[in-house]
Amino acid sequence: MLLIALLVVAVFIAVRKAQGDDAATAGPPTTPQQSTSTTAGPPTGDDRSAAELFATLVVKEEADRQGYAREAFGEGWLTDSSGCDVRNQVLAEESRVPVERDADGCTVVAGEWLSIYDNYSTPHAEELEIDHVVALAEAWDSGANDWSSERRVQFANDLARPDALIAVSAATNQSKSDRDPAEWMPPNDGAWCRFAAAWINQKAAWQLTIDPAERDALRNVLTSC
Repeated sequence: MLLIALLVVAVFIAVRKAQGDDAATAGPPTTPQQSTSTTAGPPTGDDRSAAELFATLVVKEEADRQGYAREAFGEGWLTDSSGCDVRNQVLAEESRVPVERDADGCTVVAGEWLSIYDNYSTPHAEELEIDHVVALAEAWDSGANDWSSERRVQFANDLARPDALIAVSAATNQSKSDRDPAEWMPPNDGAWCRFAAAWINQKAAWQLTIDPAERDALRNVLTSC
């Protein structure tokens, strides 16, 4: 009986030692990697009002524009599976009549557009430019400088948010350039609420900051919207 008891104890000790060795060599439990704001995909929609989104914006002085280049947001417009690029998609969506296309089946040449910045109406696509409501350089200053290249390309080709990209007259687009609402507003003041709402929507969706002067300008516009 004593011999049997000793054998049982020996087996028990051997089993516990093996379990201890396994635990010592096993690595820590793995957990899924969480995305950060620098690598996450494009944001989803948000049904909150411009005033509600405005209240969520982080106010911060803009960073130095050091290192900015247009190429940081991709080499021009992205092309979809049909071969049509973002410019032509925006033109087709914003025309008030069915568009006419070139022989390539993609390039929009005629339609009917109203540039809301200046109330300029035209049937000629070549008179229009596609404005990034929040300019790429402005986005860079407001946090996009820390993003991945992929996220910056997504921002530059954002077709999901209302008025993130908008067809406007070349003259007003060039006048606006990369200025924010504290520095520039559309000559057509009837478009101010729409412009401010689009600006706020884009900044909130992509978690970009606003500077104090920008905040004050947007707040002033919202009081009349």
